[in-house]
Amino acid sequence: MADSPSLVPLPPSMFTRATGVVGEVPPDAASARHEWVLIVDDDAEVLGSMTMLVELAGNGAKPRVRVATSGHEGIRLLEALPFRLIISDYHMDEMDGVEFLLRAQRLVPGIPCILMSGDSGAAEDRLRSSEVENVAFLAKPFDTAFLLGLVGRAMGWPEAAA
Repeated sequence: MADSPSLVPLPPSMFTRATGVVGEVPPDAASARHEWVLIVDDDAEVLGSMTMLVELAGNGAKPRVRVATSGHEGIRLLEALPFRLIISDYHMDEMDGVEFLLRAQRLVPGIPCILMSGDSGAAEDRLRSSEVENVAFLAKPFDTAFLLGLVGRAMGWPEAAA
């Protein structure tokens, strides 16, 4: 097990490209989208757990969560609903998480994304060599509080009281 999770830390209201900060999430873009969050993973248990965590992160905001079991299904949902955040696993059949996020950002430029993986080395290398922007990388297993903070900042929710 690694000494610490491999994370790309995000300052408040900032998202990063895997290689560095690319800028703030534009306030108009964030507010124009609804409270929809898309979670993409081919593991049903992970989808259930992540859905519960995102709903907890809402801190009363009641986010609407949709799940997809593949990148292709995720793309179909992105074409149909105004998502504000994407959370995706890296390892999936047919289309990996980085390819999914590239396609997703062609449909919804600037959408914040969180990419998760249990294989942090390969996933981070692939992410760094891609054109995916506004992304945070989260190595599994991850700190739940950190994930909740990422989701809250991406959604523009006020920080929860400590």
